[in-house]
Amino acid sequence: MQRVSGAAQPAPGGTVYCANLLGNSGRNSFYGPGLTTVDFSIFKNTHVPKISETFSIQFRAEFFNILNHTNLLRPIS
Repeated sequence: MQRVSGAAQPAPGGTVYCANLLGNSGRNSFYGPGLTTVDFSIFKNTHVPKISETFSIQFRAEFFNILNHTNLLRPIS
């Protein structure tokens, strides 16, 4: 029988084993880059009485990721 490197192996006798856990470091002991997203929106409501008493127009500009900051993936342990 041929074993594939990195494949899940059966747990040794008498121990608890979880195949999705890698290493033995504690939780939150390794931090990756932070996620930063800055969105910007500006709008102006303008009342237009020539059309009707309740008619208004909204001018809007929206910018997403205005600082153009790259968000990288978390580190793979």
